[in-house]
Amino acid sequence: MASRHLAFSFKKSLNYASLRRNVCLMTAIHSRSAVAGLSDSWMRTGQQTGSILYEQQQQQQRRYNTQSNNNQNVPYKIIDYQDIQKWIRRKADSKNARHLIDVREENEVKEGYIPTAVNVPLSQFLTAWTLPSEEFKEKFGFDKPEKKHTLALYCLAGVRSTKAAEYLAGLGYEDLENYVGSWADFIENEEKEEAKRKANK
Repeated sequence: MASRHLAFSFKKSLNYASLRRNVCLMTAIHSRSAVAGLSDSWMRTGQQTGSILYEQQQQQQRRYNTQSNNNQNVPYKIIDYQDIQKWIRRKADSKNARHLIDVREENEVKEGYIPTAVNVPLSQFLTAWTLPSEEFKEKFGFDKPEKKHTLALYCLAGVRSTKAAEYLAGLGYEDLENYVGSWADFIENEEKEEAKRKANK
C-alpha cells in the first residue's frame, strides 16, 4: 500500500523537492528488504514509476555514488566502465565462472544491453534463485551461477543492481561486483569513445 501511494504521489507532484523526498522515503522503506528477504510488492518496485524516476535522478550522480560507495562496508565491489570493458574481453575465456547480469526488465533490455550480458530481471529474483539448475537454465538461457562464481550486476543507473547485489549476498554469493553507473554510464562512455574515433579519422 505504501509503494502504491508513493507511486501516485510521483505522478502528481510537480515540485522537485517533494519528488526527491518521496523517492528517499520509498528507498528507506525498502533498503533493508534486499538482504533480509524480498516481498512480492517490493520486487515490483523495479517496474513501478518511483524506481524509474529515482534512477533517472541518480544518473546525474553516478560518479559521486561510485566514489562514495567504495568507502562503505558493502558486500560487493564497485566497478566502472573500464572494468566492464575487461569483463567483455575476458568473457570468452571464463568457462562459465563469470556472469555479467542485467537486472532490468525484458522490455528495457530490448533497447540495448552490454555485450556478453545475460538477463535476470530484478522483479523475478524472488523465484529465480530458488529454481533448480535445469529450470533456471531453461527460463533464463544460461547455467545457474554457483556460489563461488563471480557475478557482476547492472541495471539502468545502479539502483536495482545494488538491491540485486545485496539480495545475492544474502543468499551466500561472495564474489559480487556492482556496476553502479550501469547502462546509462555505459552508453555515455560508448558515445564519447565513438566521438573520439570519428575525431581521429
